[in-house]
Amino acid sequence: MPSDRKKPGVAFWATVVVTSVVMYVLSSGPARTLLIQKRIVAPRPQGPVLISSTESPGPQVIWIWPQFVVESGKWQTIYFPLDWAAAQKFGAPLRWYWDLFPVSEKLTE
Repeated sequence: MPSDRKKPGVAFWATVVVTSVVMYVLSSGPARTLLIQKRIVAPRPQGPVLISSTESPGPQVIWIWPQFVVESGKWQTIYFPLDWAAAQKFGAPLRWYWDLFPVSEKLTE
């Protein structure tokens, strides 16, 4: 019994490619929430600093408390083409879409 099934044509494969690209872009937002974790690292204070201003009499003492942010690298590895595109002039819609998905932040010492 011969098979009368046809091989997938150009229209089928074009649909697969377009659907894959759209799903890749749409998945970048939720993946941003799941994969990026910002850790705000606040080490111990480095010491007091004296400052003076014209608005208040006498010097004031403030503490220098450096902070820096460490981000997870998994998202940037998977979505690096989109990350590059978002940095370009035409990337505003992509940045707007990503802003819909918050990134978790944790303060650590």
